[in-house]
Amino acid sequence: DSITEQTQWIKDDNEVIKYQSVPVAYHAIAAAYYAKDVLNIDDPIVFEAIYYHIWGKVGMRLETMIICVADFCEKNRTFHGAKTVYELSKKDLQQAFILSLEYTIEYLNEGGLTPFYEQLDVLKYYKETPWNY
Repeated sequence: DSITEQTQWIKDDNEVIKYQSVPVAYHAIAAAYYAKDVLNIDDPIVFEAIYYHIWGKVGMRLETMIICVADFCEKNRTFHGAKTVYELSKKDLQQAFILSLEYTIEYLNEGGLTPFYEQLDVLKYYKETPWNY
């Protein structure tokens, strides 16, 4: 869907404004609202996992981290690091998640793009915080 179509699903205008510098985030947020409003999936765990599947969030649920890692390294991904993250995910989910963010941030930096502050905050949090899942 176009950015305009995606933002029409987002309920809070502040969310649209917050992510206007990273419009790739709109698809995740719009999909979460679509699942809730159209498909009547009212489970907060599912909503969070869809909403935050791009780079996670501080204090996310296990299911959200699983979806983040799976989205990064699913079998059709051919970019640098996808296979490494997949193999690591079978041993240490948190480290696989951290590595997926590091690869993404490296990719953005190499392309002259600035990582979104939430990506950096989430990466810092999970590098510093042991997580029991």
